[in-house]
Amino acid sequence: MAKGIPCFCFGVLKKAKERSILIVVIEKVLKYILKQRLVRPGDRLAVAVSAGADSVALLRVLLDLRQELGIVLSVAHFHHQIRGAEADADEQFVKDLRQGG
Repeated sequence: MAKGIPCFCFGVLKKAKERSILIVVIEKVLKYILKQRLVRPGDRLAVAVSAGADSVALLRVLLDLRQELGIVLSVAHFHHQIRGAEADADEQFVKDLRQGG
């Protein structure tokens, strides 16, 4: 991973501590993926994103690692049509994430 500000998808992190914590997390995820041989270059992954913190973090980390891993990502979101405007907002949030927002 390049030194400096590592992540296009996390935006500019103003504090050095935030950057260093983020770099450690991304490096741990990368190490685990490589050790467990979870993906190979050329693999296509669908990342299920609910708009919750866990799935958003997973997507953002994988976005940062996709070049290094040689993977192609797709974003999957399922709108259940049962939570009204809140679910509509989740859907829009995920669309914005997918488009680099």
